[in-house]
Amino acid sequence: MLKIAAHQLKDGLRDAKFIFLSALIIVAFVANGAVFSNKYQHDLNDYSDHVQETGRLMQQVCDNLQKLALFQQVMIQPPQPLAFIAEGGTTMMPNAVELNAFSRWGIQYSRRSNDLLPALPKLDWNFIVGVLISLLAFLVSYGSVAGEKKAGTLRQVLSNQVSKLNLFFGKYLGLLAVLFVCFFIGIIINLFVLFSLGGLPADPGMFQPVAWAILLSLLCISAFLLIGLAVSSLTREPAVALVVLLVLWVIAVFAIPGAGRLIAEQVVPIRTQAEIKDEIARILQEIEDNAPPDAGNWNGDPFAPNVPDRAKMWIDQRAAASRIQDDYYNSLILQTKTAQTLASVSPYGLLNDSLQMTSGTGIYGFQQLMRNSIAYRQQLYQFVVNRDSTDNTTPHLVYGLYSYCDAGVFSSKPVPFSAVPKARNIWNESVRAGDSDLPWEHLLILLGFNLVAGLVALVALLRYDPR
Repeated sequence: MLKIAAHQLKDGLRDAKFIFLSALIIVAFVANGAVFSNKYQHDLNDYSDHVQETGRLMQQVCDNLQKLALFQQVMIQPPQPLAFIAEGGTTMMPNAVELNAFSRWGIQYSRRSNDLLPALPKLDWNFIVGVLISLLAFLVSYGSVAGEKKAGTLRQVLSNQVSKLNLFFGKYLGLLAVLFVCFFIGIIINLFVLFSLGGLPADPGMFQPVAWAILLSLLCISAFLLIGLAVSSLTREPAVALVVLLVLWVIAVFAIPGAGRLIAEQVVPIRTQAEIKDEIARILQEIEDNAPPDAGNWNGDPFAPNVPDRAKMWIDQRAAASRIQDDYYNSLILQTKTAQTLASVSPYGLLNDSLQMTSGTGIYGFQQLMRNSIAYRQQLYQFVVNRDSTDNTTPHLVYGLYSYCDAGVFSSKPVPFSAVPKARNIWNESVRAGDSDLPWEHLLILLGFNLVAGLVALVALLRYDPR
C-alpha cells in the first residue's frame, strides 16, 4: 500500500496539470495574504478613527443625562481578522447600527468599498479550497483508476497479488498527499504574509479558528478526491470520467448554491422597507389610540397625573417598533441561513457555511452585530435608569422614542464620561461567533461525505473483474 502511495505521489507531483494549478493556487494564497492585510489595516484605522470621534461627541453631551440618552451614535462592527478564511459577502453586508438609549433603528454601511463593483469571488480560503483545489482534486483523480483500466496496467497490478483494498488506499493516500503538498505550501506562505504585513493579529485566540479552518478544508479536499476516485472506478474511459467530474464540479460549486438561494427566497420571503415602516406606523398609532385618553397630552409638568400613562404608552410603542424591526432582521438571517443550509448538500456549500461560522464572518458576523447592538442599547438604557435613580428631583420615568423624550421625566444632571458604557467594550466582552459556534455538525457531515464517497469508490473497485 505504501509503495503504491509513494508511486502515486511521485507521478502526481510530476503531472503538468498539477504543477500548473498548484502554481496558480499558491499565487492565490499569496494574493489573499497581501490584499487582506492591506484592507485589514485600512479598516482598523477607520474603526479607530470612528471610535475616537464617537467618544468626542459623546463627551460633549455628558453634561446632561437626557442629552446623553438621546445621543444618536453609530455602532460599527470592528474589522473581522479572520475574513481571509471566508469573506462571506461581508463587504456587501451592513456593518453599523444607529442607536441611542431608547431606540435602535437603521443598519448602515461604513467601510471602504465600492458597492458598484460586481460581486466577484473573493480570494479567501473558501474560494481557493472549494473552487480551485476541488478542481485540482478531480483533475488528478479522474484517470487514476479508469486510465489504468484502459491501459491494462490495473489487470497486471492485481495479478501480482496486490489486493484491491491495498490498491484503493494506496491510490487515495498518494493522491491525498499530492493535494496536501499544494495546500500546506499555500497555507504556510499565506500565514507568513499575513503575520508579516499585520493582517493577522499575534493573538493566541486566533489559533483555534485557523486550526478548524485547516481541518475543515482538508476534509473538503478529501471528499472531492474520493468523489473523483469513485467516478474513475465506475468507468473504463478516462475521458468519460473527466467529463462527468467536470459536470459534478459545476453542480457542486455553482448550481447547488445558486439553487439554494432561489429556493430560500421563495420559502422565506422578505418584506420591503416600506412595508416595515407602514406596519410600525400603524402599530404606534394603534397603541396610542388604545392608551388612556390623557396619555397623549403633555403640559410640561413631569409630575402630572397622566405622565405614568404617557410613559407606559411610549415604552409599549418602543417595544413594538423594536419587535417589528427585530422580526425583519431575523427574517433576513433566516433566509440567508436557509440558503446556506440548502447549499450544504454540496461539499463546497458545506465548507462555505462552516468556514463562515468558524471565522465569525458573513451572516454569522451580521448576526453578532445585531446581538451586540441590542446588548449595547440595553446597557445604555440601564445606565440612564441607574443614574436617574440617584436624582430625587425627578419622577424616575425613563422613557423616550427615537430622538425625543419629555423634559424632566428623568434626570438632566451631568455624568462622568468614563462611567458611560462604550460600544467598543461590547465587542471586547462579547464572544465572537466563530468561538462560540464551532461547526461540529459540519465536521460530522464532511466526514459523512468522505465515508459515502470512499465506500462507493471502494465497492466499484472491488467489483472490478480484471479478467
